[in-house]
Amino acid sequence: MAKITKETLSTIPGVQNLSVGSSIYPDLRYKYSIVMDFADKNLLEEYRVHPIHVKYVAEHFKPSIEEYVSLDYESI
Repeated sequence: MAKITKETLSTIPGVQNLSVGSSIYPDLRYKYSIVMDFADKNLLEEYRVHPIHVKYVAEHFKPSIEEYVSLDYESI
């Protein structure tokens, strides 16, 4: 799943510094993370509706998970 995630999402324009990780603590509620940077909010919004992202979510992400949290924030 990590390989598919990296290979697929990294092709979307605007995606920077994509990383996939797993928790070092086995008892946490959320065990995996996908982290990526965008230069600005507009690129993030374009990413959300990009056909590659939409297809990835439908075919790979949602079938593989039970629950997720999405966090969007600006660095300060």
